[in-house]
Parts: sequence; C-alpha cells; structure tokens
Amino acid sequence: MSLIPPFYMNTVVAIGYKEDGSDEIAWSASGFFYAKVMNETNAERTLAAYLVSNCHVLSGHKEVYLRLNPQGKEDAIEVPLSLETLSMHPTADVAVVPIDFNVLRTHKLNASCFENDRHAANIETMNRLGVGEGDYVFVLGFPMSVVGPGDRRNSVLVRHGTIARLRDTLERHSPSYLVDTFVFPGNSGGPVVLKPEAFAIEGTKKVESALLVGIVAANVFFKDTAVSTQTKRPRIVFEDNAGLGVVYPVDCIDECIAQWEARATRRMARLDLQK
Repeated sequence: MSLIPPFYMNTVVAIGYKEDGSDEIAWSASGFFYAKVMNETNAERTLAAYLVSNCHVLSGHKEVYLRLNPQGKEDAIEVPLSLETLSMHPTADVAVVPIDFNVLRTHKLNASCFENDRHAANIETMNRLGVGEGDYVFVLGFPMSVVGPGDRRNSVLVRHGTIARLRDTLERHSPSYLVDTFVFPGNSGGPVVLKPEAFAIEGTKKVESALLVGIVAANVFFKDTAVSTQTKRPRIVFEDNAGLGVVYPVDCIDECIAQWEARATRRMARLDLQK
C-alpha cells in the first residue's frame, strides 16, 4: 500500500545545466511542479503552473534542463527551460518559474502538479492540523545526481524522516524549519511531503492525506576542528552531514507567486521541446 499518491512522483524533476560549452548535462538539483487555482466554477477549474526550486539552483543561469519521462516506456527526455522570467523570494531560498503546463501535456510527458488547495498545507493549515515535531515526512528528489536506473528513466528517490523542529515556524518566528533526514547535494529544491497517519494519540489529530509541506533548501553541517598539539592553533576543520535538512514552508512558494503576479508584465518561461 502506497502512502504517497503515485502522481506525486511525476511532479518532481531533475534539474541540470550545461557548463563551459559542454554538450553533457550535469544533473545537480531537484524541482517540482506546483499549481495555483486561479478560477473555479462547476464547469471549469483554471490553474496556473510553476516550476519550484531554490534561488541558489536557478539564479545565475539563462537556461536549465528538466528531465521528464514520456507517458510510454521510452527513455527520459531533457527539456530546455529558459529563465528569462523568474521570481525569487527576497529572504528565503525559494524561487518559482511560471510555465505553460499544457505544453508538457501536448507532448505527452508524464508530468503532474501539486495543487495549492488540494495537495499542500501552508503554516495556517499545519497549525489547524496539529502538525508538529515527530511527525513523519517524505523527502523527494535526486540526491547525488542519481536520476534513474541506468539513467534511462527519470526515477525520483523517496527518503523517510521526521520533523525535528517546527514550532518556531508555526509561530512565525523562524522562516524555515528542520527535518531529521539525510539531505545531500541534488536534494536542493525537492518537495517535502507529510506522511498520512491512520491513528493519532488522544488529544491530537490524524493527518489523512499526504500533503506538500515545504521545499528542501540545504543540509546542516557540523564542524570538528583539529588543533595542533604544539601550537594549540586550529590546523584543519572537518565538516560532516549532521542528518538535518533545512526546509522552507509552502507559504514561501505562495509569496513568490504573489510577487510574480504583482508584476506589470507577466511572461511565462519558454519550454523548448523542439531541441
């Protein structure tokens, strides 16, 4: 029995770059598709779609590549995405790129979106649901450039963890929170999904669906310093992964979108599927 809706796997893409005139793509980070409801009636539901990742992943590049699977069993394809339009959060390591999601559907690519009103929980919703430290989460992404078996298909890795520190974020004293899981290079920009629970202890609420609750930004390092026995001065500083990941809440994604919507001229980024 899967605790994550299968289509969530199709929201996540590997992000890569071509450096120094090379024809090879270096897969270096993760991103995911997120959609905001613009209009909803009994007959129609209109969504605006965005690629979500980190500022440090997208800034400084004119173009990145997204790795997506066709709906059949063919090999994954690399889709160039221009970054001529980009909205970066002023204080959080979160960025969004507005895209025409219909282009991906027209070319029959296996792509889906987290929808803001159905599949995501912002700080207000997390408070209402009673989300807190110790709750289980899944971290989706492409750590260490592992993009798929034999590199034929885009296959997201799912890792398990728990929320380590959240209350400061729920009280809006801290812009980010911590999850207890190993985050490696390549996980940057990947989604964090709350694990649904069938039971809850007395006085708490059970979460009945898997919800997007944030975006991975970085891992936490601890440092150990080697000191010379003769001079008593530091000689070497060792860094190691502390097993904690920094996560920004969904609110930061929505704030990036609002920032883009406030622009006088709003253009979508170009997905070039002809290359």
